[in-house]
Amino acid sequence: MALNPQPNRKANAGTRPAGGPWRNRAPGWLIFLPAALALALAATGCQAPQPDVKIPARILYLEGQMQEDQELYSEATTKLKTVVEQNAGSRLGNFANLKMGLIELKKEEWVTAESYFRLFLSGNANSHLTPFVLFQIMKAHHENSYTGLFVRNREIDRDMEPNRQLIREFKRFYFLFPNSMYSQQVREYFRAARESIAEHERLVADYYYDRGLYNAAASRYLYLLRNYPFYQDSEYALEMLIRSYRQNVQPAAAEEMERIYQRIYKNGSAQTPPQGEKKGEKPPPMMVSGVDLEGKERSFKGE
Repeated sequence: MALNPQPNRKANAGTRPAGGPWRNRAPGWLIFLPAALALALAATGCQAPQPDVKIPARILYLEGQMQEDQELYSEATTKLKTVVEQNAGSRLGNFANLKMGLIELKKEEWVTAESYFRLFLSGNANSHLTPFVLFQIMKAHHENSYTGLFVRNREIDRDMEPNRQLIREFKRFYFLFPNSMYSQQVREYFRAARESIAEHERLVADYYYDRGLYNAAASRYLYLLRNYPFYQDSEYALEMLIRSYRQNVQPAAAEEMERIYQRIYKNGSAQTPPQGEKKGEKPPPMMVSGVDLEGKERSFKGE
């Protein structure tokens, strides 16, 4: 007789077969999770937006000044630009432009520095700092006139616009502030710029002469002598002017320049070099370029 015992239901009441369907059921609290997240997002969206907290402009200016002292120029410029944007036309905004110009000078960004200095002058026409700012503008032009990646030099075959702008700024500066504490320094800038432009004109005149364009060469030499009477090598320029007139078949003009040459440089006892090649040696600097065609001394306040 086979035995078919009944299962003990009390003993098996708290157990389930392994892998039963109860393991696939999610906990009951997960049902309410999407609803809770939706309520949280809705509550966040209904809150009033927080107002933008602006740092006072004076604090930003001081922070920019501190970063400049630490040579963090980009960060300093960012803060100073914020000061200008928040206080356009104000005293603090104008001083921020001046500070950015000085930073750009340290970065050797000469053109950008000049633009910031001019922004300062446009908002402070009668400022006591005007001589200082004009001096900084001329300094930017002076530095911008130098070329060369490894060796800085005033190359006379380059663009002369920085030197020309420096001369214009010098005339303005000397007219407005003849007794400024920066006068001595700007005179040195002016003399260097004037000499560079004169050498550039001489180079262009030689270029025309060497290629047989004697009319253009004569015009350039004459322009050099008329506009830069203090050029240290004016004797050479006058000699080349005489040669250019002779080569261009202008004997009357050549004879007139010959008389002037003898009167100023040779006192009637020497002759000009013969026609042909240019003079080999460059004559030493002579201050006789300060004498006009009539032998009278010329005066110039910039000297």
